[in-house]
Amino acid sequence: MTEPAWESFLRDRFPRYLLRDARGEPRPLPAVETALARLTESAGALTRLAELGFLLDPTIGTATFIVETLPAFLRSVLPTTQRDITERHGGARGRVDWARTFAAQSRTQDTTTFVCTAPRRTFERAELILMRWLVARVLGAIDDLHPASLPAGKGWTSLLPEMHRVASSAASHAALRDLPVRAPAPQERASAVANPLDAVKQAVRVLAGHDELLPQPSLRALAASMHEFALVPVSDDRRFEIFVLLALAERIDALFPGATRKDALIEADREHVFEWSRGDEVLHLYFDQSAGSGHHDDVMAHYFGQRTAIRPDIRLSHRRHTTHRTLYLDAKNSEEFSYLAASHLKMHGYIAHKPHVFADRGARVVIVCPGRVMGHVRDIDPVVFVGAKGCMEEAGGLEQVLRTFLS
Repeated sequence: MTEPAWESFLRDRFPRYLLRDARGEPRPLPAVETALARLTESAGALTRLAELGFLLDPTIGTATFIVETLPAFLRSVLPTTQRDITERHGGARGRVDWARTFAAQSRTQDTTTFVCTAPRRTFERAELILMRWLVARVLGAIDDLHPASLPAGKGWTSLLPEMHRVASSAASHAALRDLPVRAPAPQERASAVANPLDAVKQAVRVLAGHDELLPQPSLRALAASMHEFALVPVSDDRRFEIFVLLALAERIDALFPGATRKDALIEADREHVFEWSRGDEVLHLYFDQSAGSGHHDDVMAHYFGQRTAIRPDIRLSHRRHTTHRTLYLDAKNSEEFSYLAASHLKMHGYIAHKPHVFADRGARVVIVCPGRVMGHVRDIDPVVFVGAKGCMEEAGGLEQVLRTFLS
């Protein structure tokens, strides 16, 4: 299925917005983690993002290595024989190494000291130490993600249980089960890098990808993973809201030249997520926050003793001199006519809640839906509809609303 244009737009803009501030400077990773957790409504979102990148990024190739390459490699791997050297007192066991024995007896002045060697079959070599470590990291990352709790219907979710099953089987294979679970030492990494086998080369690439993402991701690797996976665990409705937020910010950038923009999403005590200032004009953009007290919550409090809140998805505030006007935007990720019709009525309730905050002309509320909207925006309508395409293009419906609002 072809990806909707708004999804492509979001995949491109979202990493850029989170990783860099309004001046284009890289954000500190703790700030990125805070912002990502707030937008995705998920604590630990940065760690899970890095784990998703490690598990599923095709340029790293972890999934292919675990599901296809590793099982085939383990079917053909054979143990090697090592000779363990032990110094014993009171008698010999195994093959006596007489040169070492005479040296030990001379050192200890004990004629019952023997140095013996015994053969031992083992799989403990550099490439298998590396593979055992990767299997453990894959199992740990999948367990952290709790795939059963993630939204169903996404292609990538179906792959995680299979990866977990195959990795668990590999961990119990005779070649790996008795090996220590530890990161390869520098000399073992070097040995694995020099190994000519394709399976080992693939394991080395997976390890390099892992180390770029975990436990602390590099900016380059984080950007790639964010582009692919940052919003994958987020619901379709929430993703559409974030699309409208970023599309609106982009249109304001174009219509408000010379303004200084601040991105406040990462601030712990922030109220708005964007601010534009130019001379005596200030624009504040609020995301998923209460519109404040008004007629609706006053009525509920009067008759039932309980207050409620009006929460438009997005609220745009424009101040100039003593003038203050507001525009609401609601993202409705549906093309069902009855739902959109009901939304139109609901938005009139939003207007009635605080009628004095809106401009005297033009739209008060914009309902954004993903599909095509046939009619053009009319200034006589207090509630207007704009399709996703009309949010992304110059001179589209959203830009028309903004021009009237900013004038």
